[in-house]
Amino acid sequence: NCLSRRNLVLKTMFEQNYITEQEYNNALNEKLDVNNNYIYKSNLLYLKYAQAEAQEILDISNKDLASGNYKIYTYFDTQMQDNLTEEYNYQNSKLSSNNSLKDALIIIDNKHNSVTNLLSNNKTILPKRLPGSLIKPLICYAPAFEEGKLSPATPILDEKTSFGNYNPTNVNNKYDGWISTRTALAQSKNIPAVKTLEYVGIDKAKSYVKKCGINFEPTDNHLALALGGMQYGVTPLEIANAYTAFANNGEFSKISFIKRIENKNGLVLYEHNKETSQVFSSETAYLINDVLQDTKTIGTAKKLSNYTNWAVKTGTAGSGNNTNTDAWCVAYSNNYTVCSWVGNTSGNPNNNLSQTQNGGNLGASFCKIALNQLPNQTEFITPENITKVALDNIELKSNNKLLLASDKLPKRYIVEEIFNKKYAPTTVADNYIQLPPPVLKGKLKENQISLTWENQPLVFYEIYGKNARFEKLIYTTEENISTYNYDNSEYNFDTFYIVAKYKNSDISSKSNELKFYLHKNNLSNNVQKIRKNWFY
Repeated sequence: NCLSRRNLVLKTMFEQNYITEQEYNNALNEKLDVNNNYIYKSNLLYLKYAQAEAQEILDISNKDLASGNYKIYTYFDTQMQDNLTEEYNYQNSKLSSNNSLKDALIIIDNKHNSVTNLLSNNKTILPKRLPGSLIKPLICYAPAFEEGKLSPATPILDEKTSFGNYNPTNVNNKYDGWISTRTALAQSKNIPAVKTLEYVGIDKAKSYVKKCGINFEPTDNHLALALGGMQYGVTPLEIANAYTAFANNGEFSKISFIKRIENKNGLVLYEHNKETSQVFSSETAYLINDVLQDTKTIGTAKKLSNYTNWAVKTGTAGSGNNTNTDAWCVAYSNNYTVCSWVGNTSGNPNNNLSQTQNGGNLGASFCKIALNQLPNQTEFITPENITKVALDNIELKSNNKLLLASDKLPKRYIVEEIFNKKYAPTTVADNYIQLPPPVLKGKLKENQISLTWENQPLVFYEIYGKNARFEKLIYTTEENISTYNYDNSEYNFDTFYIVAKYKNSDISSKSNELKFYLHKNNLSNNVQKIRKNWFY
């Protein structure tokens, strides 16, 4: 159309003697540079959403809205849009080889739950897409924290697990055994997420997510929901809106594009008033916020590690043929929620993203565009009922138990974690409080005595030998030692015992005494010799 119009104008200019025939021919032969990769540089999609919202608010048709001389004031941030556009277009151009890929970048002001910016190369309303792991905090871990079933410190066994006929796997089939819930969420492990959803219960978990504005189909009633397995999925605006509940201390409010509507006479017909409902407690929201900041250091969002006070969750929807259909990333702070999405909407698997084009890579790169333009963020406000607890790491690692550390436990065996006071552990571990007496056993072969006992964690052992004349400390072990071999030829000790002791503590415990006896036997040649028969 552009080329045809240009040539028509040139022809008319030549016919009316504005240009010469040579100039006309030269202009006709000039190449028209056309960018086949349509990049939406304007705010038209934003205005489409604002228009639809205005129709809903006023309960009128599109025609009546257009002819009514209404003044509609939106939350659109023109300066921010200009700041974002160049980098957004650059990132989009890197995907230019695949025209079937659509994307979106959204910024929400959490204070008003208002959409300030929306960039997309999609001309129409954003589609519903499968969220992948992006849904895990909403449907798995936040409900589990709220119900008191899990805490960030709770150990979960990450191993290949079948749930009836459902056989999910971790990425790359990698399993880490016992890990904390914090690690499971930050690293977006699949098996712990499914276990958590099963533990909470599908209906209970869905009830929380529905309060965050996400709806389910009747068929969305299975454990695959933990990994984003929905019939139709969510739109980028819906999932971004749901995450604002974490940023706003557990309160959900529907996002808005429109600030105010006036009629032609300046009368205010509508003014946006943020109406909230409490979905999660402020304590649950804070726990999620704290854990999701770890995704930048030990998890899937390391690309955003330099952005402090932002909680981040990535998501990837795969196709089952080692390619991806969607890449997501949500980053949020006290003040803003940013959501990015890139996906293949064509339905043709040949247009899919590669394996490396996932939420942590591609999704985070688009998210970064907005984070670079937003100001430095403050820390999330800690609710009164959040407490930091010193846990006994021996019990945690050895027995998977959440027990308080005793005041005598050395610092190197203490790990700290945050809890909702309502569900914090109250039992103190026995380590460094009391020490059970060790049981000493032994054997002798010639003069070699082999002493054995059951080793206790964090304990070292003093080994003593004695006879009728004197008593002596023979050896002091390091930690994790449960055997000692002793050559008794020098002192001829007939009694042994050990003393178990904690390091940096006066708590100790003595074992039983192990006594050996010496017998004289008359041999058949009547020559009296000493033969050592040892037993105990």
